[in-house]
Amino acid sequence: MKRLFSILIIGFMLMFIQSAQAFQPEEWMVVSSVQTDSASIATVPGFLYSIWIQTDGTNAVTLSVYDNTEEAGTAVIASWVIPTSASNRNTTVSFNPPIPYNTGLYIVGASAGTYSYYVFMRRQ
Repeated sequence: MKRLFSILIIGFMLMFIQSAQAFQPEEWMVVSSVQTDSASIATVPGFLYSIWIQTDGTNAVTLSVYDNTEEAGTAVIASWVIPTSASNRNTTVSFNPPIPYNTGLYIVGASAGTYSYYVFMRRQ
């Protein structure tokens, strides 16, 4: 019985290690610092791969993404509403193929509550 328990524990540990490695960005990928408001994310051309958002569990978040270093220019994503609930506070959107941007990335966030997000990108 102890041996079976040990085997199960080792199996769960291996699964955890493999799943944790699955969420590691590629070495060529740039991950922004955590953002909690509108921000200029990149100031050079590149490719947008993914955005990960965490909400407060009560208030939806609206994000807009611009190909610029300020809130102007070409909207890469005009308006994206991220719903939330107490049991579903995290949302990720991935773009395959990635979305190219020419000037930079500026993200505008709006919510009645708190939120945070990371951006996964590759610079040219």
